[in-house]
Amino acid sequence: MSLLAAVLVALTALRVNALRSFLAILGVIFGVAAVITTVSLAQGARDAVETRIASLGANTLSITAGSRSRGGRQDGAGSARPSRTPTSMRCAPSSTSSPLPPAWSRPM
Repeated sequence: MSLLAAVLVALTALRVNALRSFLAILGVIFGVAAVITTVSLAQGARDAVETRIASLGANTLSITAGSRSRGGRQDGAGSARPSRTPTSMRCAPSSTSSPLPPAWSRPM
């Protein structure tokens, strides 16, 4: 079959099945529009998140409550037991001679 004959058969099929052809074209148009819209929304959301994170600055410290796992299940946020170690001992750099009383210097 020559190229001219194939084009004539294709045009005849489009004319005979006009509604089917119109609906197929409409489906392609809506599909392309949906993909473009989705990609644009995702890009905009990503840019908004990056801008928001950048506005926090590099010197931001985020502290969240801890959680613990026990026996294969994890408890929710804030379920970890508070440490019995004084805050000054947890934050201060370690040294060989401790200014803290002996009861606080031993490991827990």
